[in-house]
Amino acid sequence: METIINLLSSNKILAIIIILIVSSIIYYMLKGVFKIVLIIAIAIMLYYLYAHYNEKKNFDSLQQQIEDTVKEFNEKKDKGNKIIDLFDKAKQI
Repeated sequence: METIINLLSSNKILAIIIILIVSSIIYYMLKGVFKIVLIIAIAIMLYYLYAHYNEKKNFDSLQQQIEDTVKEFNEKKDKGNKIIDLFDKAKQI
């Protein structure tokens, strides 16, 4: 180990070349990692946007279905009340 350190410290050009090679290797390794992180971040963002849009769309359609069901229930309740009123009138006769 000492011989490597002595070799690098004695020859400045060799030290600069080794530092450049190691730096470029580290740069390309980190560049690949940053690409992967960026792709994952974009995928998560797109999923979040899709889920948010789909949730709003589902909420609106669900609210519309509930309103339709309540309206239909009220109509059937009114028809049932009319039939019960007719039976009550028929009993009185």
